Parts: sequence; C-alpha cells; structure tokens
Amino acid sequence: MHLGSGELRLLLPLLATVTHQPQARWCTWIAPPLTPYAPALAAGGVNLSRILVVRASKGRERAPEWAPEWATEQALICGACDVVLAWITQPLKPRIVRRLQLATQRGRTLAFLLRPWSSRVAQEPSHALLRLGVEPRSNGICLSILKSRGGATGQWWLDLDAARTAAGV
Repeated sequence: MHLGSGELRLLLPLLATVTHQPQARWCTWIAPPLTPYAPALAAGGVNLSRILVVRASKGRERAPEWAPEWATEQALICGACDVVLAWITQPLKPRIVRRLQLATQRGRTLAFLLRPWSSRVAQEPSHALLRLGVEPRSNGICLSILKSRGGATGQWWLDLDAARTAAGV
C-alpha cells in the first residue's frame, strides 16, 4: 500500500455502516499519515461523531515509548471500539501481529493494519486471517489477496468510481 492507494475508499462503506449502528462504538484511527478529511468522510456516509484519531504529540512532549503498535493493542482490547485502523510504518515482528490478533478477539474489534507496500511485507509470515495488498492504478486500484482463511489468493482490478456510481452513492 502506498499513501492514498485507495485503501480508505475501499473501507469507506464499512466505516459508514459501522458508525451508524444503534450501539456504535468508536472507529479509532491510530497514527494516520494525514489528518482525516471530515467532509469526504461525511460525504461517504461516515458518522463523524464516532471517529477518534490517536496521534503522538510532536516536539518535546512526545513520549519516547510511543509506538502505534502499543496504542493499537490498547484500542483493540479496551472494548470501546468497533473498528481500529492503524498505520504502522515499521516492520512488525510476528509476535506483535499475534498479540494484535488476540487483542481483536478479546475486545471484539475489527482491525486493519495499514502498512507500506513492499515485496518484503508481502512475504512476511503473519497470523492475520486476511492480508490484502492495495496498489493504485489509473481509475481504480489493484487488490491482491495475499492470504485468506480459505487459502484463496489472486488479484482484481477495482474501479471504485464506477462501483460508487452503480451503488448510487
């Protein structure tokens, strides 16, 4: 995944649905590389009152132990989140991925780890149930299923604008 590859456009329908549930919990964004653009999220149907953004402070106040992995784990286990989106730029050790997977089960939370795309990342072992690669293409994205619970893999080209138009959004 590259910044702006279409990952949020791919997740937008899910975020809109989850944030409008009668008993909606938080949709937490951990260390997003850019400030979420509220008008675009609202236009996509997301209930902005259910969005929580967590960032490290900048400058001298920044805690030296700040790690998005730690914040992600805390958001997952606290029981207050329906969805956690975490932008993690550093390599992840398999035991950290396993801890995050267990935290999703404990907190009954859906987690998306958004990481920079590389062939190294694609080949890393992972406890994740589903691993996707998202690469930008003209007029859409190339979605690669790297790992799935049933073992299916493959690549698809998605024209997100056409899908959005067909859905009447």
